[in-house]
Amino acid sequence: MDCGESKLIMLSRVAYQLYWMARYLERAEDMARTVNVYTHFMMDLPKGAEIDWNVLINITENLTQATQSKRKVSEQGALRYVISSSKNPASIISSIKFARENVRTSRNMLPSEVWEIINELQNYVDEKAEKSVNRRNRFEFLSHITEKCQLLNGHIMTTLCRDHTYKFIKLGHLIERADITNRVIKSSAAAVSKRKSKNTTFDSLLWANILSATSTLGAYRQIVGPMIDGHSVIDFLYKNRDLPRSIIFCIHGILRDLKSFTDNKKILSLTTKIQTRLLRFDVRGMAFEDFDDFTTDLQNKIDTLDTMVYEILFDEGHV
Repeated sequence: MDCGESKLIMLSRVAYQLYWMARYLERAEDMARTVNVYTHFMMDLPKGAEIDWNVLINITENLTQATQSKRKVSEQGALRYVISSSKNPASIISSIKFARENVRTSRNMLPSEVWEIINELQNYVDEKAEKSVNRRNRFEFLSHITEKCQLLNGHIMTTLCRDHTYKFIKLGHLIERADITNRVIKSSAAAVSKRKSKNTTFDSLLWANILSATSTLGAYRQIVGPMIDGHSVIDFLYKNRDLPRSIIFCIHGILRDLKSFTDNKKILSLTTKIQTRLLRFDVRGMAFEDFDDFTTDLQNKIDTLDTMVYEILFDEGHV
């Protein structure tokens, strides 16, 4: 499509599909990387380390029987839930399925390579997901998902004109990244706080793995330094304005893109409140209960932001 056609009116249905395509691709990539890193982390732990597989389930925050009963789940149970369960909308297999469906119904707005790659990825997931619950195939599967999602995002972000199509995709991408980063840190901090015995070496290893799960370990070492502690990691991932995977970076990007849409005052107001809350946030000296309240409030605001995006932006008169 010629970039000169950017004024073409886009159906709200198509715009919303592009938005959610971006969210599902980001979700699949981030979950694949998180599961990969967390599995390696668990394999390296000594027996009796007081941390379990529930962390992966808690990241998705779905009200399943496993989380409601608070009982520990097995490695196989947790991995099946986050990799191959069609009942979990945040699982890798569900995210790829939903992403493909949204690409299928909006493919004329996207590079042709995207449809080819997502089809190949869907076939791969259908064949390999259940087999990859076991450790033997898991790491190759998860690495493949991460690489293909990055390839898809690369095609989308480097070839599209910077029109409304691109902005809806970027909006979904940024909201999902802020959402899942907050979930990962919230669940990991809860796991650390519940441990009866305190071990700074163990805690540093956990926080280093969180950096790996968000692809920020190298950046952290360059900017902050080699010593890794929970407060510094949280501050880095929530407040570093130059880090593409930090939450404040995502919120700044959302604010920039929202300004190009009409009737955006309510969404801009909420996003500005989130920005202000993040800039004032200081984890040092904060009790875990207060930090947990902060992450819960942030999660609720991100959910509200998503609702506002649907109710205000995806209207025939505003796309």
